[in-house]
Amino acid sequence: MSQFQGYWKLDKSDNFDEYMKEVQVALVTRKIASTLKPDLDIKIEGNKWTLHSESTFKNHTLVFTLDEEFEETTPDGRKLRSKVSLVDGKIVHIQKAIKAGDRDSVITRWVDGDRMFVTLASGSVTAHREYARSHK
Repeated sequence: MSQFQGYWKLDKSDNFDEYMKEVQVALVTRKIASTLKPDLDIKIEGNKWTLHSESTFKNHTLVFTLDEEFEETTPDGRKLRSKVSLVDGKIVHIQKAIKAGDRDSVITRWVDGDRMFVTLASGSVTAHREYARSHK
């Protein structure tokens, strides 16, 4: 798990706008988010994880304990029931809709060398993002 810790900078993004559209992110928010290259700081203390994302538009912090369900508020304000687990060296983040109109989603993260790969999947849409390890 320690391979996830540290600072990461978004380097590549593919199909992210289509993913945000699928999970019902509003148009204006999607257009802004599509242009951002957020920095991500991951800290791990035992089973407690903190993912802090910083960008010029909005900062967001997600704190969770592995394998425990929690209510998550996404950066765009959606509330979801979420659970994050370690599966075969990958972090699998399952988001379940609470209210009608919201969509389920699965976010998978894994590290290979100094790169972190992320897939975001909802319905028939999958986005890919790639982060480079950074030294803040």
